Amino acid sequence: MARFDYHLHPDFSIDASGTVREFCEAALARGLVDICFTTHCDTNSAHAAEDAWVSVGGKVRPLSEPWLPDYLAEIEAARRTFAARGLRVRAGLEVDFFPGAARALDALLAGVPLDFVLGSVHRVEGYALSDRAGVRAWLERFGPRDALVRYYDLVGEAAGSSLFDCIGHLDIYRRSAGLAGEEQLALPGVMDAVTRALAALVQSGTGLEINTRGTYRAGAAHVSPGPVLLRLAAAAGVPLLTLGSDAHQPRDVGLGLDLGIAAACAAGFRVQHTFEGRRPQAQPLSAETAGDAVARSR
Repeated sequence: MARFDYHLHPDFSIDASGTVREFCEAALARGLVDICFTTHCDTNSAHAAEDAWVSVGGKVRPLSEPWLPDYLAEIEAARRTFAARGLRVRAGLEVDFFPGAARALDALLAGVPLDFVLGSVHRVEGYALSDRAGVRAWLERFGPRDALVRYYDLVGEAAGSSLFDCIGHLDIYRRSAGLAGEEQLALPGVMDAVTRALAALVQSGTGLEINTRGTYRAGAAHVSPGPVLLRLAAAAGVPLLTLGSDAHQPRDVGLGLDLGIAAACAAGFRVQHTFEGRRPQAQPLSAETAGDAVARSR
């Protein structure tokens, strides 16, 4: 079974370690055939001091300085080197979405020769959802119901922008807060916000990522989004699906993908997607695929 990892952070991301080449070697060792690098691109000026940085050649630079040519050149070199060894290497970005970002992000991405752009909501009202303390403060500030409504409405805005190929780690707050289940979706008004977000995905032709970082960072079989959200997404007709380990170091490349494949099949998805030049290519998932994945995950 061909396996793909479309969420990888090499050392261009300031919170990651390992070169593009080291990630590629790790991908081959894990039996992957197609990978995409998705270095962080967080342009929110309100949090520039924390987030708006990139590392090039071991030197940290502001995102406002030219860096994409270095990034793309390193990926292109890896593409040429590893093609002969059976690994397709793609160039992508994980771009943070925030209120009012659409126009600036459209200008940023215009003309950049990328294969894939993953859009993620990392902050709501300034609170970092990828951080345990940030999620705790966010939930305390707004209460679970209002916090989640605000989050899913922002996801819907991101989808409606049509800037992204897929939306990343849809319920990232669950991983950060240590929430194993999805009971919060039953809070009044939350499911309405979820429905609006999924409708925006479908209408804009934007896909969804299954993120497997929670399966190895949290030490539990926790994919994002969870099974309830995945079933709703499949039933709503979300058109595209990618899987990604969200690896920030080479040793994590490909981890949890089998659990993600099994979750996709259980939810009703029958294809996942790879990308080239922002064009999706469907890759089949089957009942046999799901059974193999579940067996390997045990």
